Amino acid sequence: MLVESKQLARLYLTQPTPERWREAIEVENILQKKTPATSKRQAALVKKRFQLMNIELIEQIANSDNELATQLLFAGALLHSQLLYDYMIKVYAQHIKRLEKTIYRYAWENFWEESALLDPSINQWSTATKTKLSQVILRILSQAKYIETTKNMEIAPFHLRPEALSVIRLHHPHLIAAMEFN
Repeated sequence: MLVESKQLARLYLTQPTPERWREAIEVENILQKKTPATSKRQAALVKKRFQLMNIELIEQIANSDNELATQLLFAGALLHSQLLYDYMIKVYAQHIKRLEKTIYRYAWENFWEESALLDPSINQWSTATKTKLSQVILRILSQAKYIETTKNMEIAPFHLRPEALSVIRLHHPHLIAAMEFN
């Protein structure tokens, strides 16, 4: 949701009241979605991520080129999702360390089993939820350019831009371990 996130970052930086936020999302339809429900749902997700981010990252998302904004949005996704963060540390990083060219399909199952040992409550989640989480994580990795596509799951050559690296290191240094693998 790069375009939507850039638009929402500009709105967020104005420190809108809840009424102004709702009006921009639902009435003005700044996200240009077909239904107010879709706009509302996407805006809520992005806003939750922004609330976890330092304001400097949000300013750069609003005002930077798409590549930099995507890298900073990925940082926001990592802040928002412990599961994504753990996947990057336990699966992606290990594949890089072993010099593998592809993330193997069984990696998700292994990751899930390990996660369930740490938090047995996830075993209560439905199979559909587990499948959807896998799809979402892979789509995020594809959009952030960590893998080529969700189909081939080929690890892409990735380099965190210096501007992203410096602002993330300054405000959210723990994220570097889940983003930079050189």
